[in-house]
Amino acid sequence: MLAACIGLAALIRPPAVLLALFPLLYNVYSLQSLKEKLLLIAKYRLQIVSMIAVIFFIGLPQFVYFKYVSGNWLSFNRGETMDLFHAHLSQFLFSYKKGWLLYTPVMIFSIAGFYFLLKRKKQLFVAVFLRHY
Repeated sequence: MLAACIGLAALIRPPAVLLALFPLLYNVYSLQSLKEKLLLIAKYRLQIVSMIAVIFFIGLPQFVYFKYVSGNWLSFNRGETMDLFHAHLSQFLFSYKKGWLLYTPVMIFSIAGFYFLLKRKKQLFVAVFLRHY
């Protein structure tokens, strides 16, 4: 059921596939806890492979449709692309055109909350931080 929910969420909004990181990174806050989590993942590798298969087959019709319509397996709207080497972080956060913190200043509290999350709930920090950023 978790894989089906992640697959459907990724169809609605592709970055939602990062939801899969939350159960994998829950309670990981040190190198020792990471080792323990990797051992747990290795123990349940069959279930994880089956989850990946479910997510893949839920998304497969969308990829086939993209290939049929555009000729590419992935299709971006209106010429949008993703460039990880030029993230434009300052424009994303503070630009007057579409600055995240300029138009939703209450999110400053969300960013500050990560400090308190790290101090009080270490087991949640990595999973929540990677999910939101």
